[in-house]
Amino acid sequence: MKKAVLLMLVFISVQVFGQDKKRVDWREKSSNKKTTFYKVQDNFQQFWKGKTPKKGQGYKIFKRWEKQVEPRVFPSGNMALLSNNYANFLDWSKTHGENQILNRNSSSISNWISLNGTSLPSGYDAGSGRLNYIAFDPIDAQTIYVNAPDGGLWKTTNGGTSWTTNTDMLSVIGSAGLVIHPTTTSTMYLATGDRASDRRSIGVLKTTDGGTTWSPTGLTWTASDNYRISKIIMDPSASGTMMVTTDGGVFRTTDSWATSTVTSNLELFSDIEFKPGSSNTVYAASTDGSAGYIYTSTDNGVNWTAASGIPTSDVSRIEMAVTAANPSVVYAIIGNSDRGLKGVYKSTNSGSSFSLIYQTSATNPNILHADADPLVAAAAGKNGGQADHDLAIAVSPTDEDFITIGGINQWQSDDGGVSWYRITYWLGENTDYPGSNTEPEPYIHADIQYIAYSPHDDTTLYTTCDGGISKGINDGLSTWEDITNNISVGQQTNIAVSPTDVNTYFAGLQDIGSLISTSPGNWSVLGGGDGEDGFIARTHPMILSSTTNGEFTRRNTNTGVDSYYPSTNGEWFSPIHQDPILDDLVYLGGRPALYKSTDILTNADNVNPTWTALGTPNPGNNILRFEVAPSNNQIMYAITDNKISKSTNAGTSWADVTGSLPVGAAKLKNLTISSVDANKVWVVFSGYDATSKVYKSTDGGATWSDLASNTLPNLPINTIVYINSGTQDDGLFIGADIGVYYIDNAQGSWTSYATNLPRNAVQDLEIFYTSATTGKLRAATYGRGSWETDFDFNVLGVNDVTMLDSEVPVFYPNPVKEGYLNVKLKNTNSQFDFVIYNELGQKITSGKVDSDNTIIDLKNKASGIYVIRIQEDNKVYSQKILIE
Repeated sequence: MKKAVLLMLVFISVQVFGQDKKRVDWREKSSNKKTTFYKVQDNFQQFWKGKTPKKGQGYKIFKRWEKQVEPRVFPSGNMALLSNNYANFLDWSKTHGENQILNRNSSSISNWISLNGTSLPSGYDAGSGRLNYIAFDPIDAQTIYVNAPDGGLWKTTNGGTSWTTNTDMLSVIGSAGLVIHPTTTSTMYLATGDRASDRRSIGVLKTTDGGTTWSPTGLTWTASDNYRISKIIMDPSASGTMMVTTDGGVFRTTDSWATSTVTSNLELFSDIEFKPGSSNTVYAASTDGSAGYIYTSTDNGVNWTAASGIPTSDVSRIEMAVTAANPSVVYAIIGNSDRGLKGVYKSTNSGSSFSLIYQTSATNPNILHADADPLVAAAAGKNGGQADHDLAIAVSPTDEDFITIGGINQWQSDDGGVSWYRITYWLGENTDYPGSNTEPEPYIHADIQYIAYSPHDDTTLYTTCDGGISKGINDGLSTWEDITNNISVGQQTNIAVSPTDVNTYFAGLQDIGSLISTSPGNWSVLGGGDGEDGFIARTHPMILSSTTNGEFTRRNTNTGVDSYYPSTNGEWFSPIHQDPILDDLVYLGGRPALYKSTDILTNADNVNPTWTALGTPNPGNNILRFEVAPSNNQIMYAITDNKISKSTNAGTSWADVTGSLPVGAAKLKNLTISSVDANKVWVVFSGYDATSKVYKSTDGGATWSDLASNTLPNLPINTIVYINSGTQDDGLFIGADIGVYYIDNAQGSWTSYATNLPRNAVQDLEIFYTSATTGKLRAATYGRGSWETDFDFNVLGVNDVTMLDSEVPVFYPNPVKEGYLNVKLKNTNSQFDFVIYNELGQKITSGKVDSDNTIIDLKNKASGIYVIRIQEDNKVYSQKILIE
């Protein structure tokens, strides 16, 4: 009965909260409940019409969100679809086997390893990725936890020298908070999801072994519940009593989440704090539309009373801080509707009432603004910021007047918030790179997410941001040390490989910019912003061309000189490629017309290239993806807004070849072309239409056919790559929102190829060919950076069955050298039917194998690649074999 009541309460909270919040605000992105993506997008476009965006106004944050969300929610615009990834993947894995492997030969099993290294990239403005919060072990001062929205929970036991993670295989990798039992520290509770992105919560997980394994608690939600958790707290006197703030109220438990209730108004709650030294008094901050509230409970979160003095309009977010130096004091930093500073507020009576102590004016800087001189910005009426994305506050545990706040930068006050001075700056001086910037404040990567004092040290501050975690000595007034080290949480959108050097590869990452690695695990910064596409030139390996936020950059890695060529109207992700045949010819997309240059790679540093506009595939629509056929560089294919076009004259003119593709059901996302036949092209779709995943054309786009979409999980597909094996096998890898999958002409279904790969969205796949028959498959993941696995063309095959058991035989030798293939039976009583097919799918021989017949005669068969299929009852097993 209790469970039924709770479920009903959860359902009611979602419905009521959704109905109350009627306005659409682009800055709230998918937190705009009960509306569509397209209405949010329209609100954004109306707001920015005729305006020029600048740093710290939320424009960039929205654009990258838009780029991620739009193809996934097409055509309905229903943002609740974004919660479906794991549920759909789980449904598929139940019938196909999540750990399904390509065959039983160990050389063919994927075994992904990280390429991220053990330290931050070298260079100014380096970083790993966004970290949301910090949790400290209550007993061991050297043990600290941090979390990334798409990169999981990370733990250090040596104060930040090195970190580990055990959350790569959780159903929702991101989390919003962690609480630790005060005495049995191996028991912890993890609040899943992410308050600032599209990782909805599945509730609270529990571990009793220090994070090695995690189990659901009674607070378990499905995707349709559509909740986000912003914070979790534990009663310091009763560890079974906890509360989480969500976008549908405050949930409370007194039995370690076996049961729970919603005890507050059904609003969007952003923060919650216990009064120091008290289990009874709790503060919770929320917004409802543009109204702000801070509630106080004096009975341990059962009942709540709204405090006076908090503004009831023009509010976007509230964060609070308390201090043991004076338990009656509560500070609140409040963002306005422009995401700048609404004001800093203070209560001296345990949250009963608040008063304004600081706000932006002509003489008071907007401490949430990005400008080098926020006072000038304030005087000019610039009161914007990113309070919805980055807002944090902490108070010294020994001095109630010493406050640190975080927005894009960090500021401090030593007089109770009356006046402020900046202590870190996103363009400040980095002692590791003298002369990089001359601003006096030390550098910390932009966008502060969380600030906390260690409970074991009253003067050491810890700060997380969009680049990692740093530690500030002497309240942050002396030195700042980046302790991110080997935390690998890059939200990567692209990876490019050198055609000649196995150790050289490029990566484009959200927030962190463009990186290059020229030796295993060692990365260096090429440029900031949001890194996008790029390539490493064949004949000019020291020249790397890339795009960032729609603009083109060329970097000479010999001289270290960057040349920037800004261009207007560039797509947020602008593709750029070197011609597969002509070494000095480069093509740039991201605009309605395709552009080419023949002097990018040969110009001297800082000499602008010459760009020539070619044809326009789809007038008025930017080129989102394009590829040039490796076997014929006159043939190109380009994706615009749900249309694919073909050029047969190197981009001069284009013809629409969309044809029968299901563009009304799902969004075209990416494409690849055969390395030997320019008329063979494959496209993949994003979104959640189960029948629209991968399509193939063998006649240059004149006709299209589905490629086993129904054998894939119903997930957005992001990328596809063709294996240049020199055969007609047409081996393909695709990357989805969870996992990598393989198919070729010899099999009728897609197979998982994701052993050890974290459950992040795979945004890009590229291959480095180590020989004529082997390669390294490299992946860009959104949340865990770069990964790779070795593979061998000769042993890529497929397990076609739902369940395999010990009866599966072993074939040897493979390759077949003397004309005979031996069969080792796992069960001497077994009998199998076999069929062998050639590369064209033609049956060349068949027979039976049992304990009396374990040799297959192949001595009269031509050299080449074949597929053998073994069947017993409803079990089928396939494997490639090579006859030499």
